[in-house]
Amino acid sequence: AEVVLVAVLAVALALRRFSPIIALGVAWAAALFQMYFAQINPRWPDLAILAIVYTTAAYGDRTTRWLGFGSIFVAAVLGGIYLEYGAGTPAIGVSINVRSLAEAAGILIKLAFNFLLLVVLLGLPWTAGNLVRTRGVARNSREAEQVAQFEAARAEEGVIVEQERNRIARDMHDVVAHSLAVVIAQADGARYAAK
Repeated sequence: AEVVLVAVLAVALALRRFSPIIALGVAWAAALFQMYFAQINPRWPDLAILAIVYTTAAYGDRTTRWLGFGSIFVAAVLGGIYLEYGAGTPAIGVSINVRSLAEAAGILIKLAFNFLLLVVLLGLPWTAGNLVRTRGVARNSREAEQVAQFEAARAEEGVIVEQERNRIARDMHDVVAHSLAVVIAQADGARYAAK
């Protein structure tokens, strides 16, 4: 059973960059198999789940990211119960014999501690993945802003060049028109003088 669990987690780990949602589903299947069917205590291959939760936040789409976030709390509840009652716990209907209020409070404190421990353990990689995603989005936004500024500067430079070209054309037109006026005046003067 342990070999199957390691193989399934390895497949989930291999799938995480290609399809984070499928990797998350395979990791969930492996975790449920481990806890409630094979009843194997947590082992080092379970660390693959942390990488998968990270990947859902860092590289998954919006739905995958939020499914990864929600799975943290579901896993914290199921895993907390499993850690408290361990192997041999039936999948449904954990029987708890409570003889006093103090005993019930003790059980609730243990379950709350396990819940918080698992939320922190699974929440840290998800948060790190979300930060990586946010940094990437911010970097892409800065790059797009720089490209837009560069394009705006080029467009402004083009406008300045066009305005200078128009100014030179007007000046040339004025010079040519003045010279032509002088030539015409001289031609008229020469005709008048010739008569």
